[in-house]
Amino acid sequence: MTKYLATLGGERVAFTGAAWRPRSEVQKLVKRNRGHPTVDGNVTNDATVLVRGKSDFWRYEDFGRKEQRVSELVRSGRIAIVVQDFEFRKLLEKGRRARVCEDIAGQPRQWFAPVARSDFRKNRCDSRTT
Repeated sequence: MTKYLATLGGERVAFTGAAWRPRSEVQKLVKRNRGHPTVDGNVTNDATVLVRGKSDFWRYEDFGRKEQRVSELVRSGRIAIVVQDFEFRKLLEKGRRARVCEDIAGQPRQWFAPVARSDFRKNRCDSRTT
């Protein structure tokens, strides 16, 4: 199921890679759209959106420490998403929804979701029954 980011109201926005404009300009656009850029664009504990710009490293599947940090936030139960910069640009400049990435640091997002203990017990492989 494809998810979208429709507004920046109240979102804490971090950045990685190169965007279509200098980061300082994009941060100003975020503020105009009622979002809050994180300090220095870093992924902080309260970050809710990471904007993934362009980087040559990603073709080698090196997504870096910022996406790794987002995966840790999601794993701990926080709500955090990754959005490509071209999708984020649609939101800022045209007011259109931005598609949320299905993956974080090259892995499917659902791999990072915390599992309730009851679900784990219900679905685990029990070696005593095999």
